[in-house]
Amino acid sequence: MSNRVGFADNLSQTSGSNVTINSLDTNITKLQHITQLANINHHAYGGSFSIPKCSFCLVTTTKLGKLIDYHATFSIRPTPASPPEHFIQKPIGEAHQTLGIHITPNLNPKRQFELLREKSLQKSLLMCINPLPLDATYTAYQQHLQPAFLYALIAQHLPNWAINKQQSPIIIQLLLCLNLSSTMSCCTPSLPLRFGGAGIPSWAVLTYARQVKFLQSALDAQTFYGHTMHASLLTLQLEYGHGNSLLATMDVRMEGMTLTWIMNVHKSCAEFEVSIARAWTAPLQQLHDIHIATILTNNINNLTKKQMPLFCECFCHMRITMLADITNAAGTHLAPGVHALHQPVYPSIYHFRLHPFTITRGHRHIWNSCLDAITTSNQHQLKQPLGDWISSPSTYCPYCLANGSLFVEHNNELWYQHQLSDSK
Repeated sequence: MSNRVGFADNLSQTSGSNVTINSLDTNITKLQHITQLANINHHAYGGSFSIPKCSFCLVTTTKLGKLIDYHATFSIRPTPASPPEHFIQKPIGEAHQTLGIHITPNLNPKRQFELLREKSLQKSLLMCINPLPLDATYTAYQQHLQPAFLYALIAQHLPNWAINKQQSPIIIQLLLCLNLSSTMSCCTPSLPLRFGGAGIPSWAVLTYARQVKFLQSALDAQTFYGHTMHASLLTLQLEYGHGNSLLATMDVRMEGMTLTWIMNVHKSCAEFEVSIARAWTAPLQQLHDIHIATILTNNINNLTKKQMPLFCECFCHMRITMLADITNAAGTHLAPGVHALHQPVYPSIYHFRLHPFTITRGHRHIWNSCLDAITTSNQHQLKQPLGDWISSPSTYCPYCLANGSLFVEHNNELWYQHQLSDSK
């Protein structure tokens, strides 16, 4: 997989694909094209890009799924009469600033954490050197200090302990200014005054609450952010592979899934025991059907953290969501080539995250162990056959619904009839 991102002041442009794996040259050409068009639009209104202030990041994925830099360059003409100017390539580990927030392409918040930590220590030192009156101190904290930190924290995926570490130096000075003990329990300052606290909200709680609010409002909005959130959430749900909505569970076993901002929000939800009951899940296709990741957790005991991402990579490579995706249409036997991790003949209707995949011995072991647990000694015959069809297949296979039956065309160009069930 390869994607390109271009940054110019507060303008970000991305080129890539979630349907096919574009070549590096294709995506860099697309990025050059859309950047030139954007500059032409700015020039039409009397402006143009300042190329020295712009940069781009060229990222590709190794066979092991690791993001790495790919060195390249491209140029545009800032004005019709000017010569081409080259863009500066920004390394994947170097953060770029967008609307006051420092973000790296691999979502590593280290740079933002360091900046906020430095800022926190500076502000606490200023509070110590230049103390304000009691009422003015608390007002300055609420109106100036806290909003300046929360703005950056909401956009990052920092864990709660890291957020508390940002607030700690300021809390200590604030408690001293309020004539309160700075050695009280870390939870006590957040308590109301009548319970012996200081009424100072935890930044971790405020950050989490605002992240949830933003997520809900974005999912409801018909905007670019809403579309991005929906796409990210659907991809996470496909990688999760269970029949329950990821956001509605307390499950934090997400090894092998794509690291996203929503994933961090879910981890915070689980930590505070809060569930968000809104998300899509892949529908069951036949009676006795089961979601693909649930097969693993129900049949393999003592799973390790290494096995779960391997299995996730297997079913994402196969582009499957249900057991019905890898069986014959009658639901009695596994389809040919399933044990060898051959992709189904018909592509899935769902868009999984694309990345290069190399089948290793570990992949084959956990995948076949799971299949052996649900099949007889025949290895292809299911212990629990699937029943009648209750929904359409999740692949683009030739089929039609008529007279209470599902007609499926097989590779030999013959049509097979399967009874539909009235039970859901």
